[in-house]
Amino acid sequence: MLIYFILPTIMLIVYLITKPYQLRALFIIISFGMMGLVGALRASSVGVDTGTYEFLFTYFTGDPTTARHYPTYDYLSRFVQLFSSNPHAITVVVSTLTAILFAIFLIRVKEVNALFAVFLYQAFLLFGTSMNSSRQFLAISLVANAAIFLFKKKWIYFIVLVIVAIGVHSTAVVSLVLIPIYFLKWSKKTMISFLGIISIIFPIKNFMLVQFMKIFPDYAIYDGRGGLSANTQGAGGSALFNLFIFVVYFGIIYFLLQRETAFTKFESNIIYSYGIYAYLDLILSNLVILQRIFMYFSLMGIIAIPLLFRKLSENVDRRTYYFINSVFILFMIFYLYIQLEHDYIGIVPYLFF
Repeated sequence: MLIYFILPTIMLIVYLITKPYQLRALFIIISFGMMGLVGALRASSVGVDTGTYEFLFTYFTGDPTTARHYPTYDYLSRFVQLFSSNPHAITVVVSTLTAILFAIFLIRVKEVNALFAVFLYQAFLLFGTSMNSSRQFLAISLVANAAIFLFKKKWIYFIVLVIVAIGVHSTAVVSLVLIPIYFLKWSKKTMISFLGIISIIFPIKNFMLVQFMKIFPDYAIYDGRGGLSANTQGAGGSALFNLFIFVVYFGIIYFLLQRETAFTKFESNIIYSYGIYAYLDLILSNLVILQRIFMYFSLMGIIAIPLLFRKLSENVDRRTYYFINSVFILFMIFYLYIQLEHDYIGIVPYLFF
């Protein structure tokens, strides 16, 4: 477990060294480089699905079923096998690619504090989860970059990256939800109306999921009735965490809207993309298929929250800002410690391959 706390400590030191020279990109590259290295060098026992993907790489690369359902991932596996048939090779490549793509994603969003964003990437357990669901996180890293292209009106790049991501993991199709988010003109009234509509969906969620899986049958493996119901271990702590994030996040949004704080279209898209996730995760977190879907939007939190806190710092006195920021960060550190202490995500102890 120690390695997961040594990493952010090293990153903090790197940040303090690079900040005076305004080397933001270098800090991000070093940070994700270290996380990519830790992910690449992990043993097959670190991460629930690591051993499974190494087995599939060895015995099912090129299989017609795999090629049909996950063509991009199958092509990647075939390419890797040109250089090495070692099962661990796919772990090294996917971990490295994921780290590179997330680094590019964060470098492109210059509006956020890099240290805050990198910290949240770990505190939200995104780094840890990437070692569990490596194939899906490769797709998520592609969707993250696609979202930035969409929010900057670069449609062709968005479409291409989404298609590639779907070829890695079929759940990436949910990234199309970003399109209506982009076109909405966000305001306090829009936010309340949108959350109200989502609340109406809650009572009929099971019916909607059944219809969804009829259209996309590959998603049936995530249906709780198929033996993959949500894990209740640590559920109480997760519910408290979701509630805390929801209260803080929407509390700040409401305060800023009351102060008539100006947001650019790009900032609004990012902030409300994560806001929708925060609300849905609070009320629908007990379904595995939705947890898989939510992963694509949870990533927006590492840039949306720093954006909100930056806006907050412009609207309150320094003492109030530091108090709120400190409480938030301490809570996140505590949550990370509890998750690692009980190994709810299957990455402790860390072992090298």
